[in-house]
Amino acid sequence: MSSIRGLKSTPSDPLGPLKGLPKVKAILISVVGGLAYLTNAATQAPGPEQHFPINGAGSDTCTVWNTKAKDAARGNQSDQVTRMVQTSWAQGYLTALNSVAMVNGRADSLSGVRLPQIIRGIDEHCAAHPADQIVTAVLAAQEKLENMAAIRGKH
Repeated sequence: MSSIRGLKSTPSDPLGPLKGLPKVKAILISVVGGLAYLTNAATQAPGPEQHFPINGAGSDTCTVWNTKAKDAARGNQSDQVTRMVQTSWAQGYLTALNSVAMVNGRADSLSGVRLPQIIRGIDEHCAAHPADQIVTAVLAAQEKLENMAAIRGKH
């Protein structure tokens, strides 16, 4: 558990620290953190021989995910904001995939799924595969959640 000036957060509630702040301050922290994250990502851009079809937080490695999670849990404000960016990216990416699938006639694979379940799935994949990109962990978490839903549906 971590805190920012007495505001508590837990690994299952990565947005907790910003919930008690005035909206303007929370937005400013998010914007500054996002810009810091993007600046860091720009300095680590791939060379001309490399190509990453995924942009944003999903192109980072699981090592980055694991490190930011640990440091955010210790109360590092910058890493808490980065963690919020990472989890928001993951949730948005899954939402987009699910929306495209539904438009193409597939069932809603995220029905009843909550953010802590997604984060737990990403955490598990990243712990086992630190060299993978975060997007790979997100897709693995999605597959695991879909398989669990299919098993529940059979019972």
